[in-house]
Amino acid sequence: MVDTNTQPISPQPSVTPPEKIVPPAVEEKKEEPAVEIPEENWRVSPLFYEVASYLGVDEKNYEKAAPKMSLIVDWAITEANSNKMHDLLPVISKLEQTLTKPAWGETRYDVLYRYLRLEIKRDAFDKALSAFKVKGGK
Repeated sequence: MVDTNTQPISPQPSVTPPEKIVPPAVEEKKEEPAVEIPEENWRVSPLFYEVASYLGVDEKNYEKAAPKMSLIVDWAITEANSNKMHDLLPVISKLEQTLTKPAWGETRYDVLYRYLRLEIKRDAFDKALSAFKVKGGK
């Protein structure tokens, strides 16, 4: 027996070709530039000039070295618990002796800066990892 109550076939939904699909507008997050030392701070800081002299920074490179030198000096102040020059230079010297010598064309402060940036990131990672651990647990 033949079924005479057939229903009409519904049309297939239309498919948009991939080249005509427009992705939704996504607002891109722009990274904020790293905060740099205002010019007047390092220019009047005797600590900057002493550490720059100790690390052999030429006067013509002060502007370029200022952000890196700031990180080095801030780290040394924290490590020495003092901002006295006679306390800072031995701390910097001690760290510098444990690091590799600068490559050709590289400065001493570049090596110190790179190391300290990695150390800061490592500390942040360690703190983040420890946040996942249960306190008092194994």
